[in-house]
Amino acid sequence: MSHIRSYRFQLRLKPAQERLLRRWSGGLRWIWNRAIAKQLERRNRGETYANYAHMCKWLTEWRNDPSTAWLSEGPVAPQQQVLKRLHAAYSRFFTKGGGYPKFHVRGQEQGLRFP
Repeated sequence: MSHIRSYRFQLRLKPAQERLLRRWSGGLRWIWNRAIAKQLERRNRGETYANYAHMCKWLTEWRNDPSTAWLSEGPVAPQQQVLKRLHAAYSRFFTKGGGYPKFHVRGQEQGLRFP
């Protein structure tokens, strides 16, 4: 039987690299918050929860929209991972295993997940 292992790394970055990663992290926070806002809009209209696959369609729209094209400057894999984490948070909420997902604020350590 194979075991899955994960590793956590702390990087030593040059200032330009740190700025880039902070920008990507800010984009991830924006995606998380925007997806929660869209889910709330759907709920207020009486629509059902949009699952991970549906949220990925939103991500594609946001990356292609000229007003949010800056999202396409970052890698898509961590952006998809944010939506997976959000989907898991909603799943816990729906099964009474956790509270409703909360908006993220600037300054919280988000981290980047690369599958």
